[in-house]
Amino acid sequence: MRYKVQGTRFEEHRARSEGGPRAFYRFSTRWRRTFHLLPFTFYLCLVAMLIQAAPARADALDMLKKTYAGIQTVEARFNQKISIATLKRERESKGEFYYKRGKGFLWKYSAPSPKIFLYDGKAIWQAEEEKSFVTKDRVDKAKIQGSFLDLVDDVSKLDELFNVQETGKDKEGTVLLLIPRKEGMLQSARMWVDTNYLIKRIEITEVTGNVNALSFSSTRINKPLDDTLFVFNPGKKEIVER
Repeated sequence: MRYKVQGTRFEEHRARSEGGPRAFYRFSTRWRRTFHLLPFTFYLCLVAMLIQAAPARADALDMLKKTYAGIQTVEARFNQKISIATLKRERESKGEFYYKRGKGFLWKYSAPSPKIFLYDGKAIWQAEEEKSFVTKDRVDKAKIQGSFLDLVDDVSKLDELFNVQETGKDKEGTVLLLIPRKEGMLQSARMWVDTNYLIKRIEITEVTGNVNALSFSSTRINKPLDDTLFVFNPGKKEIVER
């Protein structure tokens, strides 16, 4: 069954929800309570002008872009810590991440409870095991430019959407600071890139002050992933379109 959300049911559901898959992709005011930052990402999430020496910035950023331009699939485990500014508390979760170029990405949560957050290129699907319905939010990418989605969808285009500054470098890799070129929910992001120019950590700060920190491990690159992994199947659950 498909229906539009009306009345208090959706408002009550939104008020009850915090963190989880909604923590990654806050593309509108409507999601601020439930999706503190998703987010974002990829894996693919500052200054208006670059103040770092140009050659140093170009080395790290250009190598990062070159690396991800050649990536077709990614599998990884992730750990997430969300700091909610208004509530002055943190939420931690973990799970598995899947990405396939041109198909989308999937965040599959295993703890503290099973949840699904899937972007299929057109819409964002969110599902929780104990809920009798799933939500579907259609995405207008032109309206959410400079959001966490851009950090996940195509890292090779990073500097088209963000001003990028290299802020640190050590034997483990490089730290990049990013500011969206277009004003939105995402205020800034820091990205830790290892010596193989793969993203190992992202820390995103929202304009609300919420901070979403993601770290990745057991990363597998360009291994076969079935397209069906990025097609959401609601089963017998109702679909709530927003």
